[in-house]
Amino acid sequence: MSFLLNLFDSLKWLTGWEMILCALYLFVLLGYAFLEKNRWFYFVPGVGVMLAIISLILGDASILALLIYASTAILFLCTIRRIFKPAVKPLSTKFRSVMVIVCVLGFLPTLLALSIAGEVRYNPVSDLSDKSYTQAFIAMNERLSTEYPFGDWKKIDWAAKKNKYGPLFRQAEISQDPKLYYKTLRDYLFSFRDGHISNRERTSV
Repeated sequence: MSFLLNLFDSLKWLTGWEMILCALYLFVLLGYAFLEKNRWFYFVPGVGVMLAIISLILGDASILALLIYASTAILFLCTIRRIFKPAVKPLSTKFRSVMVIVCVLGFLPTLLALSIAGEVRYNPVSDLSDKSYTQAFIAMNERLSTEYPFGDWKKIDWAAKKNKYGPLFRQAEISQDPKLYYKTLRDYLFSFRDGHISNRERTSV
């Protein structure tokens, strides 16, 4: 159960195009299992391929996106024959079961993508422990300027933050004052006014 909840939670890391592709794949999978199919049904995977191409052209070539594109391509290859040679009679139960199995297996790349979505897209591991207080702050501020999802919406001036907090980190570095470092880091993060950042005081560093 927790695995399914984690998969649904991972949807928040997907782009709009990727969400559409996942929904399209699920529709086709359920269609093979439960629907009586007309010829139009077999064009749906082709639409998915076109959406994947558009997403790729728009610049989404991340590992996460490529895994979802792989599922889309597998689905298309499994159904392309029916586009050019539509079935005259309804699908047999046996054929329908086989296609459901094929679609489930083809969905594995997308399941893998969802399981690693947060880590791959927005939470890769960072280790700034080899840097000084000032260097670590500058690296963090630079990274947040490109990855913080609400930066443009909140109109955050990253250069201004660097100029405001950089000297304080420098002061903490020179005086080797971890408390000043923590206070400055806390004030920097709280300045985002983001509900995901706790405003509770801590008594220790």
